[in-house]
Amino acid sequence: MFSSGFVAPAHYDLVPRGMNFALTATETLGKCLPELDIEQIHKAEGQPHASLCGYYKIKTKSGALFFAKVKAFDKAQREDVASELSTRLFHQEARTIPLHSSSQAFGSEGMQIFVYPWVEGVFFDESDVQTETLGRELAALHNALRKLPRGGVERKNILDTWKEQLELTAYTSFAPEYAARLRVAEKVFSRSEGCLAHNDLHRANVLFARDGGVAAFIDFEDSAGVNSSILVDLSAVIERFCMLPDSSRKRVSLLLTNYLNQLDREIELHASDIVQIGICRCFHSLSILNASPAYDNPGWMSEVAKFEMLIKRWQNWEPLLLSTIP
Repeated sequence: MFSSGFVAPAHYDLVPRGMNFALTATETLGKCLPELDIEQIHKAEGQPHASLCGYYKIKTKSGALFFAKVKAFDKAQREDVASELSTRLFHQEARTIPLHSSSQAFGSEGMQIFVYPWVEGVFFDESDVQTETLGRELAALHNALRKLPRGGVERKNILDTWKEQLELTAYTSFAPEYAARLRVAEKVFSRSEGCLAHNDLHRANVLFARDGGVAAFIDFEDSAGVNSSILVDLSAVIERFCMLPDSSRKRVSLLLTNYLNQLDREIELHASDIVQIGICRCFHSLSILNASPAYDNPGWMSEVAKFEMLIKRWQNWEPLLLSTIP
């Protein structure tokens, strides 16, 4: 967050910052969770003090640890859908965190509490072990997502979201190229059934165990009510875990080889499709930025430069992907 209020539209800094928690006295929160028999509640630093909304680490008298999110209004509704999805995936043996419990809405702001088991984890360290397990577990996540029934749920196609955002910035110099890329992406999406994906995989949303295995994929809010493609996740992971800060042919090979070995066999992947979706993701971020221009804000300018740079890089990364995927 910058002083002007600008918030980056896409992935975090490459090295994510973990949460720090401070002991707090929140009697209201404790009263809403009597079944936990709470001993201590710690609130994540940097959260607003005037509101109960935020993230918490809870310790019970028996020593059990939990992570709680307190959210209001539409954010609570999105978390409700995300928690249900994460729980269903957990029961499909994907590396997700199931919801432990949730409260009914309370308070004048209609707040809701979501409680999850606490998961100890570390962030990506670019090791071979983590890269290999990330590939395998991402494929297992995608296999599980494909198995979930989708009937009866109205979902918006992520491609339509991209098109709508482009219409808001049709005046920009990059709009014609982005429109052309979207036409190609539409053909890519049409070759596979609309499916669920995480849609927001970056280095802060994948937790690893100390032994290098994936502990959990977290934060499924961008999956709520959206038909997407596994290519959205795969392009994001390749970009953020393998190509930045420096392109690593070895990490790409390790990730994709393990991913393909675990992925359901009937799914076909092509390097050119991954590149097209990767470029569209970056153009979408540029569209968001240009819909609210802030030329005097250095944060805004650096984000624009970042995505312009990534679009050029994606076009140069295709030969590297072709060495692993035909």
